[in-house]
Parts: sequence; structure tokens; C-alpha cells
Amino acid sequence: LNSAEAVSKAQSSCSSHLILIFFFYTPVVVVSVTHLAETKNALIPVLLNVLHNIIPPSLNSIICALRNR
Repeated sequence: LNSAEAVSKAQSSCSSHLILIFFFYTPVVVVSVTHLAETKNALIPVLLNVLHNIIPPSLNSIICALRNR
């Protein structure tokens, strides 16, 4: 990239996407690990499934709104 501003914008965009990916895949990993555990608790997978489907899309729209102000 030619300018420092372009580099900064690209790094900012990448970091926000990496954070969203982290929030998206963490519940999947936790649900997988709890599924393999000996004790079965039905509340944890349901809660994480809800968080998995609600948090990343809402964070994505918030980040895009803040970045395009």
C-alpha cells in the first residue's frame, strides 16, 4: 500500500474482522468440548448457540456503522 493511512485502514479492518471471527468460533469450540464432556448440561450449548447466532451479526453491523460515520 502506498500511504500510511491506507496501511492503517487495512490493519484496522483486518483486526475488526479477526475479533468477529474469534467471537463467532469460540462458542462452537466450547459447545464441541462440552459435548465431549462426561457431564451433560443442556443449558450451556443452548446459550452458546444463541450467542453464536446473535453476537457476531450484531457486532458486525455496529462496527460497520462506527467505521462509516
